[in-house]
Amino acid sequence: MAAIAGADTEKDGEQPYGEQMPPVQCNKAYKNLDFLNTPAARNIRIQCEFQEPGVRLLEEEVHNVVMFFGSARAKSREEFEKALERAIPGSPEREKLMKGEFLVKYYEGIRTLTEKFSDWNHQRVHEGTGSRYVVATGGGPGMMQAANEGAYRAQAPSVGFGISLPFEAGLNPYVSPSLAFEFHYFFTRKFWMAYKICGLVCAPGGFGTLDELFEILTLKQTGRIKRPIPIILFGKSYWEKIINFQAMCDHGMISQDDVDSLFLTDDPDDALRFLCQSIEEVEQEHNELGSPFLAPMRDAQGGYLHDARGRVRRSRDAPEFELQGAQGMAGQARSPETSPGGENANNGKAAGVPDSFLAKKNAKPKAEKPSESVI
Repeated sequence: MAAIAGADTEKDGEQPYGEQMPPVQCNKAYKNLDFLNTPAARNIRIQCEFQEPGVRLLEEEVHNVVMFFGSARAKSREEFEKALERAIPGSPEREKLMKGEFLVKYYEGIRTLTEKFSDWNHQRVHEGTGSRYVVATGGGPGMMQAANEGAYRAQAPSVGFGISLPFEAGLNPYVSPSLAFEFHYFFTRKFWMAYKICGLVCAPGGFGTLDELFEILTLKQTGRIKRPIPIILFGKSYWEKIINFQAMCDHGMISQDDVDSLFLTDDPDDALRFLCQSIEEVEQEHNELGSPFLAPMRDAQGGYLHDARGRVRRSRDAPEFELQGAQGMAGQARSPETSPGGENANNGKAAGVPDSFLAKKNAKPKAEKPSESVI
């Protein structure tokens, strides 16, 4: 009996009981990274990719973006020459490199375009003649880097909607750090590419570029993107060779308006002229109804005002109504003399600008106010 009693005493010493027992420490579910990275928490991760970018874009006062799509394989002239020096003559790598040489001029054209566009945007915001637009890309190398680099040269912020891929280490170095996003899910990334879009420039690219281009074209055709947006296919010879939009129209798959709304060019200055004038036309069209290019209202403490449903409020009538960086209405369109490229023989209209697009300013406004959300 004594031996048994001694065993009980030893056991009691090893295992505290009662007041000697410490509180059990545990993690909250939303701090449990092991759980958050499981399939069971996929819906939570998706929700985060929907919510966090919107909050950050709002904090950075990014309400309108011009998207730039294009091949990640494109190189600048300097990068191409260095790669060519390293490539072994007759090797598959060199052959692949030479196939992409035509992209060099488009890389430099996109870089020039975004630099000039950012300068134009900064000037009109500074003068109080229009809203603020931010260059945005998929955040990767190639044409995406060219667009971000052009904005960087103009000392303007730019967005990178990146995607985690095994062969890309991160976003290109010209993306503004506060506007750098890395998505896991392609569909949440594409949502944010489309949600604030006010214009699209699409340079030559492959499957990924085509996927993004046709996503925007579909949303525009079906009316999910409420406002007219200029769409520029940069690299006329490439696009005319790989996609016959007119044939699609001739077979009844799309309308002639769908075809005419596309602006194809190889010239960055023509692209700039069309993009800027189209934006001004859209701003002027929405002047009567309340432009979708408005910054959210702020209260006296600088916070954003929300309605009863938690949506950020916008109003044309409130005294605190503000434009993005502008004091006057964005519809005060710049004259041809002050538009990029100066006055031309078409009275300020860019060469080749589709009449079906710019004629929209003369259309009678609809009775209802445009929706605040794009999608």
